[in-house]
Amino acid sequence: SRDRAMCPLYNTQSVVCPSASETKALQQALNSAGVALDVDSSPSDVMDAIDKLTNEAAFPWPVPCFRTTAHRQMYDLLHTTCFHLAQWSFKQTRGVSSTLYLGAKGIGKSTALCSWTSLCPVIFPNVIPVYINLNEVEVDDRLASTSIKHIVEQELAKHGVHRLESSSGYSALVDALLHADKFALVIVDELDQLYRLGSKQGGTQMRQTERTGMKSLHELAYLGNQH
Repeated sequence: SRDRAMCPLYNTQSVVCPSASETKALQQALNSAGVALDVDSSPSDVMDAIDKLTNEAAFPWPVPCFRTTAHRQMYDLLHTTCFHLAQWSFKQTRGVSSTLYLGAKGIGKSTALCSWTSLCPVIFPNVIPVYINLNEVEVDDRLASTSIKHIVEQELAKHGVHRLESSSGYSALVDALLHADKFALVIVDELDQLYRLGSKQGGTQMRQTERTGMKSLHELAYLGNQH
């Protein structure tokens, strides 16, 4: 699809979590372009920034921003979610921190999510975005053998968010974030691929992928209900 071809993530890696140095380089690119993004930035401000960053090496998604009502709403929802997340607005509100983006293939959903993953830590320094694309779950060794929660834990550890010795089980991830005073934005793209695994025929590796996929779905159900 057009979306698949235009977003380099499809051809490079299935997990993206910008490092501190990558975010710093992107901030410098924004400064050089005369662009200031903060918590008060509108969807139009974000889209303008993406257009100005299209040819910048620090911005890994060289795609002009799609300017449709749907894309404006996506950026607005992503910004609003991160704003409320950073303000602790989801505390003691189970099940309301999750958002589903549903649309036809090729309209630019993944491209928008890729772009926001890069820009998010510039706008919200305490929010760590982890983008996971499951399109290649059957052939990507990491996706096939590592559940989503563990992938998120691995990426957060690179940002100094480590499991506490006193924590265990599913709550360990939430406890680690609370201890580090950080927030995680987990973006799972092509989630429907996990539901299709059970219909595939295969040997030992496919069965392992299926087990990992089912575990990931269970973990997402837990994490999506946290506060």
